[in-house]
Amino acid sequence: PRRVPAQKQQRAVALKADDAGIWSALGEARTLKANGVDAAAHQAFAKAVAIDPKDARARYFLGVEKDVAGDHKGAVDLWLAVLEDAPADAPYAQSVRDLVQQVASTQGIDVGGRLPPAPAAPMPPTGGAMGGDGAAAAAAAIPGPTQEQLSAASSLTPSQQDEMAKGMVARLAAR
Repeated sequence: PRRVPAQKQQRAVALKADDAGIWSALGEARTLKANGVDAAAHQAFAKAVAIDPKDARARYFLGVEKDVAGDHKGAVDLWLAVLEDAPADAPYAQSVRDLVQQVASTQGIDVGGRLPPAPAAPMPPTGGAMGGDGAAAAAAAIPGPTQEQLSAASSLTPSQQDEMAKGMVARLAAR
């Protein structure tokens, strides 16, 4: 999808000032333009959350802001809340889940029992071409970071982690 410049988002906000989605889109455009959550982006995200406290995009970026500022636990808590409120088929949920696990691992934050489970993949039929162990076949098909990827991510500098987060944001926006 094509990105809408911050200037056009600002005009949209002027037309629909009570739309949280427009405010969070404005915040995202400002974040991309500033290469980080600056004061103007923060204001737009705060306005979105004031209108809709469950606006996932605004809360995600407010979590990014916290993480970059060094409040890793606050960021993880905010992202966990985003996941708890996410619909089962939310296209962004796995990326947020991966980010929570990465930051928690890197920063030594215990998220045991707090990370909502990923939606279960549909179970293939037992027997037939896949053999008798449908659960094992389904488990093998579930995507996720490898142990090597987790180890590599834990050695990243904060600026590299920020770049990784920006890449995740770009992939989320592309969906």
